[in-house]
Amino acid sequence: MFSHTETIPRLVKVLLAEDNPGDAALVSEAFRTSKRHIWLIRLKNGDEVMDHLRGEGGYNPSHRPDLILLDLSLPRRNGFDILDELKADPSFRDIPVVILTNSRSEEDVRQAYKAGASYFLMKPADFDEFRSAIQRVEEIWLANIPEEAD
Repeated sequence: MFSHTETIPRLVKVLLAEDNPGDAALVSEAFRTSKRHIWLIRLKNGDEVMDHLRGEGGYNPSHRPDLILLDLSLPRRNGFDILDELKADPSFRDIPVVILTNSRSEEDVRQAYKAGASYFLMKPADFDEFRSAIQRVEEIWLANIPEEAD
């Protein structure tokens, strides 16, 4: 419990759209070393992502993420479809979207940036590289979020 003189840390909400449990575990482990208080929300398919963002299907719309980590190869709706929907909707357009994928395709990179992705990150195979990549994402895309709650 915080006293009235202590500051309350701000909970940073990161939505992880990832169907692979191993990759999701790597992301979660990489964020464990964060100095920020990260709430990692993992969703396993494209329909869940859009339902979560719209507050449908039992999801709470107040859980708007500060950052979305988006895999391209999701079931039901792929990452490109989600990215197109997000950037077409003024309610979600300003949420940074980092593509986190196994794809090495230059066409995927071009298409993601053209659709409005903030960053394209190919998943490193080595855990230390993976952790470093997630830390870079945090430094770039979460740096301007206040560390204290309003």
